[in-house]
Amino acid sequence: MFASKAADGRSAGHPYAITLLLVALCAFSQYEGRHVFGQRAPLGLLYLPVMASAILGGLRPAVLASVLSLLLSPLLVAPEFTFIIARPQDVGAILVLAMVCLFTCAMAAVLERSENKARAYLADLQGREHTCVPCSGPRSTPCSAPARTAGSSSPATR
Repeated sequence: MFASKAADGRSAGHPYAITLLLVALCAFSQYEGRHVFGQRAPLGLLYLPVMASAILGGLRPAVLASVLSLLLSPLLVAPEFTFIIARPQDVGAILVLAMVCLFTCAMAAVLERSENKARAYLADLQGREHTCVPCSGPRSTPCSAPARTAGSSSPATR
């Protein structure tokens, strides 16, 4: 993830700058794509920065990409460069974009929460590994030390 922290606590990447770049690139592509797709081009390219930011940067960059995409979407439908939405189809397309953005941000939040739990669990396991003392008694004697993680071997389980 480009939002990971470096060893000294500073951000290892620039998730917000990358998010801004992705949104600008996709909005420009959407605008220029009207020559290929016609004036009734869907807003499909504005989904990409939201999803990429959610996967690579987490919740906050995904929210930023969502807000920017939703702000730019009325500017890209006819009449262009206004916040006036003339056709009901365009209102529907923007509402679908809003729902996809909301769902993507919710998924980014779940992903971040899962990553944080996994990191905490891994840190807990690594802390226990340093305090676990392998059993030195015969195999028939039950081991009083906490069980080790899968894949590691202790004298009691050999």
